[in-house]
Amino acid sequence: WDKIYTKLIIEPFIKKQKNIDFIIGYHLTSTIKANRLAKKFNMPSATFVFETPEWMHSQLKGRWLKEYKGQFQKLWLRAKKEFKSVDIIFPNSNLTRIANKIWLRRKIEAPIYPGLDHRSIDKIKNIKKENQIIYVGRLNAYKNIDVLIEALSKIKNPPKLVICGAGEERKNLIDLANKLTVKCAFKGVVNDEEKWKEIKKSLFMVLPSSFEGFGMPPMEALYCEISCICSNIPTLKEIYVNKVEYFKENNVDDLIKKIN
Repeated sequence: WDKIYTKLIIEPFIKKQKNIDFIIGYHLTSTIKANRLAKKFNMPSATFVFETPEWMHSQLKGRWLKEYKGQFQKLWLRAKKEFKSVDIIFPNSNLTRIANKIWLRRKIEAPIYPGLDHRSIDKIKNIKKENQIIYVGRLNAYKNIDVLIEALSKIKNPPKLVICGAGEERKNLIDLANKLTVKCAFKGVVNDEEKWKEIKKSLFMVLPSSFEGFGMPPMEALYCEISCICSNIPTLKEIYVNKVEYFKENNVDDLIKKIN
């Protein structure tokens, strides 16, 4: 469907335009598509980059290699080829800029930090607080949601944990929560309106991740006027400085203290 849509809709649209400055992509598949369209129509290209395979491997070791193998590895290699010929590359953090400069061996511009569309959040008012905390993001092994569930299992009368997101660890996390009798609500992928409501209902957010190229959820929590506890990884410390509470990465006891 994407190939058909590109051929029938996007390419004719580009041909008609006389004032396109850049064709812009981001990260992997979108970069490949945008850069090839730019070459085809002799236009400048730009893209936004996040993590790199080398950076993730250095931080996550075997956990990353397990995800990287097979088709995903081929996609990274295809994208790297396109990254090298894109006219301008923007990173989403300074650490991302450094990692991509090493990986691609080319100039990377200064960071452009992501924002969020606050208009949809501002429409949601008068949300009543509930005895819950929230995690928003993918359910991957290196997001360490199991550490959060284990911490809650050791707290007297813990709040409910609301989990918004999908991923290959879902079943394992459900089994762990049942085993440790931790009350969890697995919401799956939610739309923005439901996400903002759940964040606003929560006492605070926890992001226990071992790796983030940027890390949007704490920004969402802060805009919704709730606190966020984050693992003390370099990217999150670069972005959020002293605006969030940090705990030692993967340290259950330290996370328990911060939650309490």
